[in-house]
Amino acid sequence: MVVPDLTNTDPLINRTIEGYHFIKRLGEGSYGLVYLARHPRIKERLVAVKYLKLGNPKETRTVEREVEILARLQHPNIVDIYDTYRFEHYQLIVMELIRGGNLQDALNKIGGLLDLRDALEMIENLAFALGYVHNANILHLDLKPANILLDPVSEGQMARFVLTDFGIAQIVNPDSLRSTSVVGTPKYMSPEHFGFGNNKPDNRSDIYSLGVILYQLITGHVPFQSPQLLEILNQHAYTPAPAPSQDTHGIPPALDQIVLKALAKNPAERFQSANEMGSALRELRFGVMSSLQPDPRRASIAALGEIAQANGEIMTMLDEQYPPPVTTRFNLVIMKPDGTQEHTGFEKTSVIVGREQGVDLLLDQHTVSRRHARIDCDKNGNLFITDLQSANGTYLDGVRLSPQERILWTINQFVQIRGFLLQIGDLAGSQPEEESEVFTSDQVLHLLNEVQNRRSKPLVHTQLSPAIIYIEPGKPQYVQVQVAPENTPLARYELRAKPGPGLSERWYTLPAGQVIRPNETYTFDFIVSAPPIGTIGGEIHEIALEIVTDQPEIPSSIQILKMRVVAMTRFTAALRPSEVSHHRRRRAELTVSNHGNQRETFTFEVQAPDVLRIIPESPQIEVPPGEEQVVRLKFKPTRDAQQNRSRLVYSVAVHAASGITERCNGTYIFRKRRRLPVGQMLVWAIIVIVAARWILYGVSLPQQVAEVRALIDGLIQWIGG
Repeated sequence: MVVPDLTNTDPLINRTIEGYHFIKRLGEGSYGLVYLARHPRIKERLVAVKYLKLGNPKETRTVEREVEILARLQHPNIVDIYDTYRFEHYQLIVMELIRGGNLQDALNKIGGLLDLRDALEMIENLAFALGYVHNANILHLDLKPANILLDPVSEGQMARFVLTDFGIAQIVNPDSLRSTSVVGTPKYMSPEHFGFGNNKPDNRSDIYSLGVILYQLITGHVPFQSPQLLEILNQHAYTPAPAPSQDTHGIPPALDQIVLKALAKNPAERFQSANEMGSALRELRFGVMSSLQPDPRRASIAALGEIAQANGEIMTMLDEQYPPPVTTRFNLVIMKPDGTQEHTGFEKTSVIVGREQGVDLLLDQHTVSRRHARIDCDKNGNLFITDLQSANGTYLDGVRLSPQERILWTINQFVQIRGFLLQIGDLAGSQPEEESEVFTSDQVLHLLNEVQNRRSKPLVHTQLSPAIIYIEPGKPQYVQVQVAPENTPLARYELRAKPGPGLSERWYTLPAGQVIRPNETYTFDFIVSAPPIGTIGGEIHEIALEIVTDQPEIPSSIQILKMRVVAMTRFTAALRPSEVSHHRRRRAELTVSNHGNQRETFTFEVQAPDVLRIIPESPQIEVPPGEEQVVRLKFKPTRDAQQNRSRLVYSVAVHAASGITERCNGTYIFRKRRRLPVGQMLVWAIIVIVAARWILYGVSLPQQVAEVRALIDGLIQWIGG
């Protein structure tokens, strides 16, 4: 699909909208077109007009508030906004014309490497400019060298570096800062730009982008590069940025630290404000870097100034190429509420009446709207009056005008604006000029729609359902990836995936490609299944999904799928041995086996009779998933524990931190001691001895009795003697 070139056929060229005469197309960005136009009121100078198509018409008030804040900002390193206009879901922003080109083109001309101290000074100034705008709650979110303009100050001096396109991402899509299609330049975008992590883009995202630009200025290249979009995304999200000094000679460690801090993956580890980063760069520039000798291989900032001067001379030629159009002169008589009169002459085709500074006819009274009405003069010298949706109305001969209704104003009629009476003094005649037709809001809207229809480019919207999934190991989960092409030809679409850390291709199954017709939607089924072994529960994982086609003019579309593995707690507890004897070891072992998918903390509670104390070796333990640990139990019974007891029953409750409890029961045994039958044993011993002497030696029983008596008598005599 070939997008037509609108440079010469643009319906806005040579048209006058709200007094601004559109001269030429200057360029086309991610969010809209930029035109060269002639400012009708501020010294008849050339201006830049950005035309935007807003992504969410329901956020009208939010958009107007953002634009109003931007218009109030004044900083030497931020482009000035002169005027803004709203036409339903279109926005025109009138800005100062910066004539020196952009930093990206200038770096291409000088070879990319910039003097270290000059690079620090440039980024320092831009950091403080970022801080100024961040304090107004405005983000950039598309910071890159192409959005840093060079304004030639004077010959031989350093160019002024000017940030442009501030807040455009918020203005275009205030509800969601993440787009399904990559808008911007991925190599300058932070991880949260794409949806990685749990943070939404904020001021620290701009700091990350500024860190990438600083990295490029001092090394000649950006930290992450790859022809594959998914690879660049994963590098931004997970790969630590290499220190600039690794492949570039002469970079001090202190500069490495500043760059790497700005490029931290976690926003909490970056500079927390742009002013903080600017102060760190200033301290380094006046400290360690102050004695650094210039490197002849690096271009000085004066070279950028020369490039800006050359570009400025080319842009200045446009003043001669497009001279101001011839205008018709007319006079007005203004009768003020205090009774005084004032005669004012105009040499303009369009005059704005109101009470804000910068209007053509200032009526300083609070009942007059800031931009109350507009007076137009056509090429035939006829005057027209239009009410600009004022609060208190505009009256022509006592009749209130409808908002945005353009009414012919004759020389004998009075225009009343809250106490002020305006009358046409005279018309000095008119001269032929190029088309200077004044358009109503509906006509401007029609022109903008025509431009938008002509420049419509292929776009692919994707949506995940659900965007966050909870999966159990071994159980597949289906994710629907809905693809909605817009302004695209017939093409074959494929779903690609790039797993984050801790994942592999085993986790998912990719669907087959599909041919999708123009403006047709299709849903891919993406299957995710966590392996049952080796999966840690409770952790969040990410998979970057990309929709690509076989047509190079169709941009890819990305989404980040977030997955949380469901934490499961499963464990067993066992006593070994379950029966402990009091007369032996008096010890047992409690084995806790973790069969869940997360590290678990276990505590122990012992229930036993009062006469038995059981002490675990440790009050609690941590067991990794798939492992087991042993806790020894010591038993200490009291002295009276075994009285009238032979068995004590106890239990050990094992409590997991997740709330699950397992119990183990055991017994402690006392065995009673048996008294030896000494008398019986003595009698049996005598019987055995007598029988043995009789059998072995033939000693008769009477003889053995006589010997025993004689032995007893002898003992008695020995004891008595």
